[in-house]
Amino acid sequence: MRRYILSIVLILGGAISSIAQTTPTIVFFPPSGCVDADLTFTSSSFVADGIQDTEWDFDNNGTIDATGLTVTNPFTNSGPQSVRLTVTSNAGITNSTVATVLVYPNPSAAISIPTVGCLEANVAFTATDTLIFDYNDIATFSWDFGDGSPVLTGSSVSHTYTTVTTGVSPSLTMTSNEACITVETFTLSVNNGPLAAFTSNIACLGDSTYLTNTSTPGLSPLATSTWYFNDPLSDDNTSMEIGTGSVVHEYLNAGTYGDTLIVIDEVGCIDTVINTVTVEIPLQALAISGNTTLFDLESSLTSLSTTESFTSYAWYKSDSIYLGSSTILENVMDSGSYSVSVLDGSGCSLSTSIYITEISATLSAKNIITPNGDGKNEVWIIDDLASFTSCEVQIFNRWGKNVYSEDIYNNSWNGTFEGNPLPEGVYFYTVNCPTEEISGTGSITLLR
Repeated sequence: MRRYILSIVLILGGAISSIAQTTPTIVFFPPSGCVDADLTFTSSSFVADGIQDTEWDFDNNGTIDATGLTVTNPFTNSGPQSVRLTVTSNAGITNSTVATVLVYPNPSAAISIPTVGCLEANVAFTATDTLIFDYNDIATFSWDFGDGSPVLTGSSVSHTYTTVTTGVSPSLTMTSNEACITVETFTLSVNNGPLAAFTSNIACLGDSTYLTNTSTPGLSPLATSTWYFNDPLSDDNTSMEIGTGSVVHEYLNAGTYGDTLIVIDEVGCIDTVINTVTVEIPLQALAISGNTTLFDLESSLTSLSTTESFTSYAWYKSDSIYLGSSTILENVMDSGSYSVSVLDGSGCSLSTSIYITEISATLSAKNIITPNGDGKNEVWIIDDLASFTSCEVQIFNRWGKNVYSEDIYNNSWNGTFEGNPLPEGVYFYTVNCPTEEISGTGSITLLR
């Protein structure tokens, strides 16, 4: 509504004149925009006698923030903002109005970016919209990975870095539905990861195989190493903690296996290696030959040897006292356990042991035999005969006739002569064990 004021000025000695004075008409179209962006405010107000001042109060608190027909102002808070425009005419008449300016929030997101990435591995970048104003959701996420590669769009992307660096600066540009923009910049190091490697000794069936972790770390120390043995009979997976070292595996079947080692460093960089392990069957059998019984330890000796020729030898007493590496272990004069470890032609290690026993250098024979079929005392027995190398036996009747003779007696005489039972009575024997230099005589009572 316009108001008109009529002023009549009287001038003595002249004509009468009048000046129409009016109130300014406010014309103002409030803009909308984003937080911290310069918004342009233009006054199209008019008044008949002309405009003297145009004043802007951007928070409507009674303080003049700018003057002029066209001004700019950023807002630091989002949401509706009250702006007052006051116009003063040349005649000093003022008029004002308050308008609401809608300020949109800039995009905001929960962003997940690692501080360290791995060379030649996918690095994940994720952002989740956290704006509470549905009318200004994030429209686009644009990722610049800082290495000159093309920009990717999407709330979740991945990128592979091909150069090691201690500081690359990826950035995310978020644009809302109302064209508000937020740019976030980050710092990321790209590490060269570990190099997985392992070696193994010759794998032999029935023997332990040692697999040695020879992996080398990248910029970060190794954290874990995990082994997978492609041995279908074992189903054995072994996890080994920090560092390098060996694991032991016993294969249950001969063949060729692709075994796997996976190493991960402290920042999650990973590498995998698969090596071929061939499990051999030992080509030879191992046994120790030699006299296992010693008579009079202070004077009796024996020698030990293996049944075949091997690549290397290691003799031990009681599994701990090393005795030498020759093919034959000579001059053994102590009782106890003796072992030998060898390598055969396939490179497999074998080991075996025997026990050497001390016995008294005397013969003890039974003095009665009752071959009547009851299963008791059916044959004439010399005790501990197996401890002697060989013993010659002669048996005579009371008239001195030889009724039994054997160069290597084996506890088998059953009271017969030429297949016929001998009569009951007393018989006499001689025993001679030439290797042990032991002999003896005695009588045998034959009863039926």
